[in-house]
Amino acid sequence: MSEPFSAEAAAAPESRLRAFRNLWRLSHDATLAGGGRAVAKAYEGDYEFGVSDAVDRAYRSFAFLTPEYEDIGKTFWRNMDRVMQLGWLPMELCFWTGLLVQCHCVARQALGLRVIDYSKDGSPEFLSLAGQAWNKLQPSAQEPDDPYKMIWMIGNAQLKAVLEDEIKRLREGGEKYQTAGIEAILAAMITAAYAAFEALASDLWVAALNKHGALAHNYVDKNRDKSLTLSDIRGHGFDLSNRMGTVLVQTRRVAFQSFYDVRIAYEQAFRDTLGDVFADVAAIAEAEKVRHLIAHRSGLVDDKFKREMVASANYKDVEVGQQIPFTGPLAAQHIDACSRMGTALFNAVDAWVAQA
Repeated sequence: MSEPFSAEAAAAPESRLRAFRNLWRLSHDATLAGGGRAVAKAYEGDYEFGVSDAVDRAYRSFAFLTPEYEDIGKTFWRNMDRVMQLGWLPMELCFWTGLLVQCHCVARQALGLRVIDYSKDGSPEFLSLAGQAWNKLQPSAQEPDDPYKMIWMIGNAQLKAVLEDEIKRLREGGEKYQTAGIEAILAAMITAAYAAFEALASDLWVAALNKHGALAHNYVDKNRDKSLTLSDIRGHGFDLSNRMGTVLVQTRRVAFQSFYDVRIAYEQAFRDTLGDVFADVAAIAEAEKVRHLIAHRSGLVDDKFKREMVASANYKDVEVGQQIPFTGPLAAQHIDACSRMGTALFNAVDAWVAQA
C-alpha cells in the first residue's frame, strides 16, 4: 500500500513530480472505470509539446528609432507573445489542475475518506483542509527552484503522460481526443505566428511609403502597369501626400497575399537598402506553405505541397492525403521563422527611416 498523502510530504520539491504522476494515474483510472470517453488513433511519436515556445524573442528589444512605428512594432510583440502564451496554456492547466487534485486528495484523506470519495467535497471541513494544503503546495517566488521552471517541468510531464497514455489506447482504433486538441493548438500557433508577421510586413510597408514619397516613387517606377488612375486620385480628394502606401494597398496596386508578394514589394520600394533581410528565406517560406496547408487543407498534404517540400528535411517524406505531423519542435521552427523575419524586417525599416 502506498504511503498516506500529506501536504508536508508533497510540498517537498523532489516529491512533487512523482506525486502528481501518481495522482493523475489514480484519477485517470477511476475515470475509465466509470465509463470515460473513448479516444482515437493519433500520431504515435512524442509530441514534445513543451518545446513549442522555444522561439527567439528579440522582438521584445526593438529600438524604435522611428517613434511613429512603435505601435506597429508593439502590435507584433503582443501578437507573438500571445502565440507563446497559447503554448504555455496546456502545461499550466495540467500543473494547476494536478495541484488542485492533490489538495483535494490530502483533504479527503484527512477526513478519513478514500482519495476518490467525493462525498464530503464542498463541506466546510473539506474546503478548509483543501485550502490549507493549497497554501502549502503552491510554488512560491521565494523557493530556491524557479517556480515557472517547476510549473513547466511538472505540467509538461503531466501533459506528456496524458498523450502517451492516449496513444497506447488509440492503437485499437477510434477517434482522436486529447491528441487532436494538442494538434489543434500547435496548428493555431503556427497560423497565428505567420499572421502576425504578415500584418507587420503590410502595415510597416504602408507606413514607410506614406512617410517617404521616394519609396513610393521606386515602387511605381518598377510597376508602371499599376499606375494610379484619375479615379483613384479623386477618391482621395486629389491629395496623395502622406498616404501613397495606403492608396497603393487600397487600390490593389500592391498585395501581401504571399511571402513572395511581401519580398517583392519591399525590394522594389527599398531597392537594395535593407541589407541582408531577405538573404535567407527558406525557413519563413516553409512556414508560409505550412500555414497555407493548414488554412486551406486542414493540414492534409496535396500534390502542390508535396512538390514544394521535396527538399525539406521536415516534410520531404510526407505522402499525398496524409496529415502533416504537428509536434512541438516543428511548430517552434515555424514560429521562430516568423519571429526572426518579422524582427529583422522591422529593425531594417526602422533604421532606414531613421537615417533617411
